[in-house]
Amino acid sequence: MKLYQSKVDSAGRSGGSGAGRVSEAQQILSGYTHDEQRIILHNLETVAGMSKYIGQDFQMKVLLNKPGGGWHWNFERNEVRVDPETLLKAPLDVSKAIYCHEGFHRRITPKDGVPKAEWGEPGLPFLVNSIEDPRIENFGGEAYPAYRPLRDASYRHYANEAQGIAAEKLGRIPKHIRAGLELINQWFLEAEGKPFEIPDSLDPAVKGFVATVLKDAQDAWWRYPLRSEVDWEPEKVKQYFQDAYKIIREKVWPEFKKLYEQDRQEGLHDEAMRDLQGKQSGDSQQGQEGGSPQPGSPEPLSEQEVRELLKAAKEGKVKPSEGNSEGARPLELSHLPPDLQKEVADYVKSLPKETQSELQEKADARLGEASKEAAEALEGKAAQQEPATAGGERSPIATERGPSPTAEQDDFKGVDLSELRQHVTIPKEDLDKIREEFAHLINEDRGLYHNTVREIAPTINQLENDLRTIFQKRRQSHRESGRRSGPTLNIDRFIRERASGVPAVESRAFEAKTRPLAKDYAVLILVDVSGSMQDKIHHAFAATVACTEALSRLKIEHSILGFNKKLHTYKGFQGEADPARLETIEQEVHTSSAQYNNDGWALQQAAKQLSAAPQKKHILIVISDGVPVPSSKYSGAEYDLKKTTSDIELKQKIHLIGLGMGPGTEHVDKFYTNN
Repeated sequence: MKLYQSKVDSAGRSGGSGAGRVSEAQQILSGYTHDEQRIILHNLETVAGMSKYIGQDFQMKVLLNKPGGGWHWNFERNEVRVDPETLLKAPLDVSKAIYCHEGFHRRITPKDGVPKAEWGEPGLPFLVNSIEDPRIENFGGEAYPAYRPLRDASYRHYANEAQGIAAEKLGRIPKHIRAGLELINQWFLEAEGKPFEIPDSLDPAVKGFVATVLKDAQDAWWRYPLRSEVDWEPEKVKQYFQDAYKIIREKVWPEFKKLYEQDRQEGLHDEAMRDLQGKQSGDSQQGQEGGSPQPGSPEPLSEQEVRELLKAAKEGKVKPSEGNSEGARPLELSHLPPDLQKEVADYVKSLPKETQSELQEKADARLGEASKEAAEALEGKAAQQEPATAGGERSPIATERGPSPTAEQDDFKGVDLSELRQHVTIPKEDLDKIREEFAHLINEDRGLYHNTVREIAPTINQLENDLRTIFQKRRQSHRESGRRSGPTLNIDRFIRERASGVPAVESRAFEAKTRPLAKDYAVLILVDVSGSMQDKIHHAFAATVACTEALSRLKIEHSILGFNKKLHTYKGFQGEADPARLETIEQEVHTSSAQYNNDGWALQQAAKQLSAAPQKKHILIVISDGVPVPSSKYSGAEYDLKKTTSDIELKQKIHLIGLGMGPGTEHVDKFYTNN
């Protein structure tokens, strides 16, 4: 393998720079060995390549930041400054994931999405970002399929960073942070196609919270725009966020606040124990930075140490506020036996009210700082240059990340790749390998189902967009009149009824606000898998894939059946589609059962299944290419296709749609009213 060539000498100076001037690129590179410089540039080239291969509209300029300067985003210039330390020391997938994650935030997280007054409520930013993270990841995975393999790195990086900040700041992980991270964990299970599973090992309060709000959190993180909407209807971006935030605010936040209050109480007890320790000799937390607990961070007090402190306090050997408690060891209350927890609580209650208030104030400040920084870790690294609002403050959501900038850093704009390439050279074959890696990521064979999804992605997105417009109307609550009871009386209708002699007890003048009806639809897709479909089956399969993908994204329950001589079940109403099972659709047209297509009988069976679904609205879609060729068993008059379709539409109140595949399918006009 050819080595990279560095043009920077051991003093970090380029021979051609003139007058001894050292450029910013040279200053940064001089802190690394030649091998490290090669790794940094190689990885930066890889991250920069993400914009080209993830999507042509995902163009983000990549700059090198100063070592330890973190990742910083400039929303206005659409630039990201990348920390060389991350490029050098973290797995490359982490850098790729951070880059994409920041870009997704920029695309669909509005800068002023949450009212400033609400954003200031302690604990709320962490909750919002615990659900916003899955929401933007869902958008990214759908809009840019090549990103999906990186979701694991992104999920772990941000969750670990948030948890590490809390552990470092407090010496423990508060309940509300555990709860928010568990919501992210549940999202990741869903993203991997696995069922929700709340760990038994969770704190009972956290477990109860997650069980209570999980469905609402899921509802919120699925409310994101299509890529086409972001591109062409940007005004919708904020609408989606507001829709998700309303769920968070009204359904999740009330339960989350209870956990935060418990954390405040535990913080008070922790602060009291820190206070009793007085001035400690090892301020081991000082100088520690980063997203995870560092070696030397103080361990929580042991059970024996807590007992000794309480005993000393009772005997008057130690008193509150005798020294500086900043270097004291923390208390992890949940790790103590119940009797000792009660003893700590009784001690705190015995303190003067003024002392309790002072301790609570310190505890709240410590907890608030940890929660805020953990929320920022989830949110991503916004830019130092983020513009201020009219009031002179930075707006919620897009706030500053990374180490606080010094005066020197304020003037630092980052080093462009073109400048770095002047000092460190990468062989052409290595650049080709980077490009090949992305090409493989985009074009790899992921199986018939996933390849088809990639092939017809624009069609799926358009179908989802069209269906969302229809179903969105059903989501909106509205007042429904004509009821015999309800919280509101329609006076005009009531007067007309009385004038017509309708007794008051039989009045239908009441109104009530309806519940959203987004899930009041059930759809059944019936696919012709007879032999005549052999030349068209991939198109029928693609149409089926488009339908199930769009309906799944909209959370509309649907089933998929196939028919020839027999009836085949490819997907039931419950659960997600199994790609391997759906892929057998194309194989079925070559079996012995494919010599017949029992349309009338199959439609009757499908309608029977659909009618049993609990939803109010039933839709049956038939995908076929020819007139019925029934087997002798199902060729009687009771299976006549025209009679069957009429019965389904008129008697069973099922909305029936016929889709003809390819030429020679004029029969759909004869048999299906909607075709």
